[in-house]
Amino acid sequence: MVYSKDHGVLAAKTLPYTPSVGDVYTQDALAIMDAVMEIGCETADGYDVEAVALVGAWHSILRCDQNMEPIGKAYTWANLDAKNIAARLRKDRSFTTHVYESTGCMVHALYPMLKLFYFRENDLLPDNCLLTEIGSYLFFKLTGERLSTDSLWSGSCFYSYNEKHIDSLILDRLGLKRDQFGIPATHEDVRPLLPKWAKRLGIRPGIPVLPAMPDGGMNQVGSGALKPGLMTLSVGTSAALRVSSDLPRVSPGRETWCYRAPDTYLCGAAVQGGTSCVDWFVRDVMDNRLSYTELNDIVEPSEIAPVFLPFLFGERCPGWRDDRQGGFYRLTGRHSYRDLYYAVLEGIIMNIAQCYRALRNLVGEPAEVHVSGGILKSPVWMQMLCDLLGRELYASQIDQASLLGGAVLALNAVGQWPDITDVPSQAVLVKPNPESQEFYNRRTTMYLEEYDKELQQNGLSGDR
Repeated sequence: MVYSKDHGVLAAKTLPYTPSVGDVYTQDALAIMDAVMEIGCETADGYDVEAVALVGAWHSILRCDQNMEPIGKAYTWANLDAKNIAARLRKDRSFTTHVYESTGCMVHALYPMLKLFYFRENDLLPDNCLLTEIGSYLFFKLTGERLSTDSLWSGSCFYSYNEKHIDSLILDRLGLKRDQFGIPATHEDVRPLLPKWAKRLGIRPGIPVLPAMPDGGMNQVGSGALKPGLMTLSVGTSAALRVSSDLPRVSPGRETWCYRAPDTYLCGAAVQGGTSCVDWFVRDVMDNRLSYTELNDIVEPSEIAPVFLPFLFGERCPGWRDDRQGGFYRLTGRHSYRDLYYAVLEGIIMNIAQCYRALRNLVGEPAEVHVSGGILKSPVWMQMLCDLLGRELYASQIDQASLLGGAVLALNAVGQWPDITDVPSQAVLVKPNPESQEFYNRRTTMYLEEYDKELQQNGLSGDR
């Protein structure tokens, strides 16, 4: 994206990753760099770019040699190879409590810290290797410096808010040293763009490059929600709810997480299965016989629909069970594919509602909730969410709010956007239908009964 304070979005392009990059679980950092350079050159063509911001996903980990050349592929949040290790570590109550209270993260296989344990136990962690994230690796390539922001690190499960660095106890358990992780930084620690990459991008060398920031934190900036009392809810492959806080906070029941955003903290909760569950149903259950549009045109709330637990890829919040399984419950022969599709949409937002209640108990009722992501492509699904929560929601009209957040920080770096909390909201109000409240109360009771029953049957309760 090329963005101007005065004129808004000047250019924006999207390039899907090819199979050479990898899948959702592991990705080739060099191939990602090539893709970024390709689309960056196309997008920047003809513009006098003054600064560069990098926005990437939270929760990746990449091993490099002493020359910062990648060792294997980066592991993403979706890779749960460490789930057995996570289950074992969670049984160590003292360690789990320390990790949660120090880092704001629960012991869960999605986090880079657990992947480091997996690497260590499987002889995949070479001595003195350097450790970084995909975003910070791109920053190194562009500037030659190993900086990692506290915001990216805060989603790793190894960054201590008290120590302002990698947690000492976790380092000892892993047998690692702090200098293997690079230099702590904030979004203000800009570095000049190297001539080699400036030439490839077709922009001026020496302009400031901001250290990589996470998409979730940048969504909060781009949505104008850094101020307290405003909640963002992004529903994509996974889903996340976030509320800004002046202090780090974690819930007594360990149902939420706490990460770092520019100049503030984010109290949040996340759902592992978002549109990934919808994709599974359309692709693997329906065999693509009907499109998303066709299914959304015929779906409607169903009193007889089965219950769907959206844990096809494990559970994040509120239960933090990376080894949990999902599926349809109370399924009978009278159910049609329409009932099943409705149940999938409902199950996802039921899990989101669990997270919403956990956050509300922690920080209070948010004044506004701004929704973005794939859910907005389905008005019926958005209305279902609104009715289920029983409150007004704001449907964001900003495409790529996370990239806009990065642009705001870049403009701040060159003195053109002094107050990063002052970002105008662009949203349409969606109101709940009061007549739906009793229906969703009944459906919520059914969902929670199956949620709790599945935990008890598989002996998963009480392990946090």
